[in-house]
Amino acid sequence: GAGLLSEETSATSVGILILHNNAISAETWHGAGDDLRKALRPRLERLARDAVKNTLTPFEPTPLALEDGTWICPFPFASAQTSIGAGCLIWSNSAPPEPTGSCRRKVEQLIQVTAGRAHNLIQLGEAKVQLQQYERWFKRLDEQLRVLDRERQKFTSVVNQTDTYVFVTDDSGVIKWTNKAMSSRFIPDAAAKEWLGLPCRGICEGLNSGHCGIEQVGCPVKRA
Repeated sequence: GAGLLSEETSATSVGILILHNNAISAETWHGAGDDLRKALRPRLERLARDAVKNTLTPFEPTPLALEDGTWICPFPFASAQTSIGAGCLIWSNSAPPEPTGSCRRKVEQLIQVTAGRAHNLIQLGEAKVQLQQYERWFKRLDEQLRVLDRERQKFTSVVNQTDTYVFVTDDSGVIKWTNKAMSSRFIPDAAAKEWLGLPCRGICEGLNSGHCGIEQVGCPVKRA
């Protein structure tokens, strides 16, 4: 983009600064030596920040003669949607030529197209970063699900043993689940067909526990 602008405007050098998230994300110079870049970069950065901040009312490109005889013409680096930075046309040996209407329009279109492509690349970069973040999240989630599944398999292996008796209660001691061995070994009284919904006191009494009832200090369910 900078090289084409130099050709279309007869500028000896061109510099462009692009901002993203309040920081310089890209910088390109065509035909400018180190001294010229160092001299113009602070001015161009201020203009870039001003253009991005006031994207709806950017500054007007105005040729300006420097003390050493160099002419510059800063311009907002803007696409059709927004300003993303600023550029600067530089004529080292003479004043800039007076542009014709068609030349001005061509340069403006070139700036708009170049800035539009740069803006699209920035958005594409953001999308790639977001995609990579999502991929990391999904990978971590998948790893956690695998760990949980292994733990589930271990738990299932334990509770399905015929000599292991397991039951689950809520905070009030009401039985919510039992494994098959528990249901087969400990039969509730004749009035109930299963343990679900019954207090765990019945099981503890069947085991001759001396601490029956969730309200008891020594209740094993309460301790758990």
